[in-house]
Amino acid sequence: MQVVWFLPVLVFLAACGGGEVPVDGTSGLDGTLWMQQSAEYRAAAMQTYAAAGERLDQALADPSWTAALEQAPGFELLPPAVILDVDETVLESTTYTAQRLAAGEGYTFDSWRSWVEAGGGRPVPGSLAFCTYALSRDVAVIFVTNNRETLKLAVTAALRRHGYPVEDDGSNVVTRSDVRDKGPRRRAVAATHRILLMVGDDGNDFASDLGGGTVAERAAVVERYEANWGRTWFMLPNPMYGTWENALFEGLAAETAQERLAAKRNLLETD
Repeated sequence: MQVVWFLPVLVFLAACGGGEVPVDGTSGLDGTLWMQQSAEYRAAAMQTYAAAGERLDQALADPSWTAALEQAPGFELLPPAVILDVDETVLESTTYTAQRLAAGEGYTFDSWRSWVEAGGGRPVPGSLAFCTYALSRDVAVIFVTNNRETLKLAVTAALRRHGYPVEDDGSNVVTRSDVRDKGPRRRAVAATHRILLMVGDDGNDFASDLGGGTVAERAAVVERYEANWGRTWFMLPNPMYGTWENALFEGLAAETAQERLAAKRNLLETD
């Protein structure tokens, strides 16, 4: 039996990965439910932040340690910092995707803005404890998000409301103007801080060459940076949206929900 409300194209904000990604309703439904209801999601998030916390002390003790590919020579004397993405890394946005699914509607910037300004977003398990521990070690916490500059005040307010460390002037919340690639913003942070660790849910949170490309190209980049995963880079699961889904449709004419669902089925590996 076909469930018709699964089929409309739903476009969710890829704030972490830097794209507005069309996805069919089925993947949005399953991913949202997994993040909201599964014990496994909570365990994965807590595990990620616990591992990052353990690495923090090691990173602090080693002046040559940096997590940023953009870090320039001479960084050893800079004050230490960690970089965290916001959406699906610090605050999860599943209630937004759930609202759009329930309404049978897709992403719009106006609906996203209204949700953010209304205080949407709940803490990702383990994230607040990690930020608190970093501050206790005199490590700056810097949030680099692909939310637009026009939403900075709302994002900053949401972080403060949940107890995350935000500077009075909001200077440690870095939004975007028109460039989705986080590389230039990481480079700006790296000019003033030694970046010890980075935590995110999308490839673009770590390296510019993970912000696009085909499935095979992205897999090769992940292998290239094998030494970083679990040491300086910590990835959280996000089955709702991201540059991983852009890669599925690279080079394909899949515009409608039916076409995208068919394309996904064709990509399934059965042996």
